[in-house]
Amino acid sequence: STWGFSVDKMCGFVCGIVIGLSLPFLVRLLRFLVNKMKKNQLYDEIHPVPLNVERHSTWMNLGFWTGEVNQSYHDACSELVRIVGRAAALSANDRIGDVGFGCGDQVLIWLNEFDVLSVCGANVSAAEVKMANHLMAKHCRDKNVCLITAPAEQLSLHMFTTPHIPSHRFTKIVCVDCAYHFDTRHHFFQRAFECLEENGVISLTDLCVKESANGGMWRVVWWCVGRLTGIPPVNLMTESNYRRDLHAAGFTNVTVKSLDPHVLSGFATFIQRHGKMWENVIQQQLWIRFRLAGAMMGWLGRSQAISYVLVTAQ
Repeated sequence: STWGFSVDKMCGFVCGIVIGLSLPFLVRLLRFLVNKMKKNQLYDEIHPVPLNVERHSTWMNLGFWTGEVNQSYHDACSELVRIVGRAAALSANDRIGDVGFGCGDQVLIWLNEFDVLSVCGANVSAAEVKMANHLMAKHCRDKNVCLITAPAEQLSLHMFTTPHIPSHRFTKIVCVDCAYHFDTRHHFFQRAFECLEENGVISLTDLCVKESANGGMWRVVWWCVGRLTGIPPVNLMTESNYRRDLHAAGFTNVTVKSLDPHVLSGFATFIQRHGKMWENVIQQQLWIRFRLAGAMMGWLGRSQAISYVLVTAQ
């Protein structure tokens, strides 16, 4: 045309104007919604029942999905916990600190499958801690367990004042699928190092941003992802920066292993399948958050801009 505009360019121009005008409003709305909910409320208001209708349990991690058609959510969550335990080489001599233990299902695995000596756990959600202690009273009365309400970034040996567990430093610290929520993870690493005995090991699963997605507009993307998921944006970092934070806290012998595509994409597929299978059983008001989480995990998995990783350090 005489104006030199194609239809595609005109559409792009109009879309650019709309986005430009609406972005400040959307950012303010996002800040308002996120600030309305404190971190402990984020956990307390997410109920495990919709995810666990197939089996009487209270799992709430992303799971490790092997691709087997009949793999249940219970089995996937249990396997992710076992992967962390095997990476830490847990044994009967270990006094472990479990940070972010959920509703207690994984504590049973530490005690019954790895036969650890004792478990001291800290979790920011009072509701989850209450459920976990009820589970321990039912199944582990004779075990050395102390589970308390406390944020990970304030982890301290003095929290666990119980006569049947010595106040020694931990031999191992485990953290399954929650470190990216800590405010901040860097402070947690510092506390964890102080709580470990010499040559003690930390083993956890986490998220690492790919180097190719660490600049430009990706920073805006990660800020939005952080706000929508309750993840402090500062925690969404590359593997090199992740290693730097561990070294700065005092850790050595750091290993980082990708668990892609067995976690993010697997969880997204499960949410789709599970929602359709149990749509007449699950309360949709409870399920909406999991649908949104599944969509987010699916996008992250497809983007290949972030990795779900298994981390160990000494």
